[in-house]
Amino acid sequence: MRIASLGASLGAVGNFFEVYECVKIMKNEYDHRLCHDLVELTLMLAGMMCVNGEVCATLSEGVGMARRELECGNCLSKFYEMVGAQNGDVACVKENLENYEKSKFSSPVRVTPSQFVTSIDALEIGHTCVDLGAGRKVSSDSVLMNTGVIMNVKVGQQVGEDGVIATVYGNDEKVVGACVERVKNAFLFGELCEAQCAGEKFGGVTHIVTVEGVKKFQGLEC
Repeated sequence: MRIASLGASLGAVGNFFEVYECVKIMKNEYDHRLCHDLVELTLMLAGMMCVNGEVCATLSEGVGMARRELECGNCLSKFYEMVGAQNGDVACVKENLENYEKSKFSSPVRVTPSQFVTSIDALEIGHTCVDLGAGRKVSSDSVLMNTGVIMNVKVGQQVGEDGVIATVYGNDEKVVGACVERVKNAFLFGELCEAQCAGEKFGGVTHIVTVEGVKKFQGLEC
């Protein structure tokens, strides 16, 4: 098991948005600025599974294998195969991804432009998405697949000229309005050097957990 520093969500939050983001990554049609950390951490986890499954000897080899499968398209083909094996709608994720039913309401989250993001409260973003309907408070709750939050900026990055840091999607206008403020308050901003330092720490693997205990992660060759 690997422990990563996650001071914010790795990517989009919400059922359809997460599937959409992953399919775009597998098609190599994603925004590298927003998804690089998600891709690298996922490759790291896949690499470790290759080591644990004795497919390769080192984590570096495993990550390399996983990266090649992603880049050559085998990962996407296997995903389609797995959707079909579970009686899912392959056409939805293969051909009709852009036509998925949109939420009734959406609203951008705006702040003062050109600020630098130093922290995002991932737990608050998660709780906010639950209130939008993207998650359950109790097991009997239904999940609204087209609700959630899409991030426009990550920790360590600068807010764009339009000031939009995220977009909130939901099916209740009042709830969306309230959640916009919650998302805005989940962000902290600071000086460039502070943001760069936070960005370097975010998303990276910090420790490895094994049956022998916890040890600091020293790099791919460990």
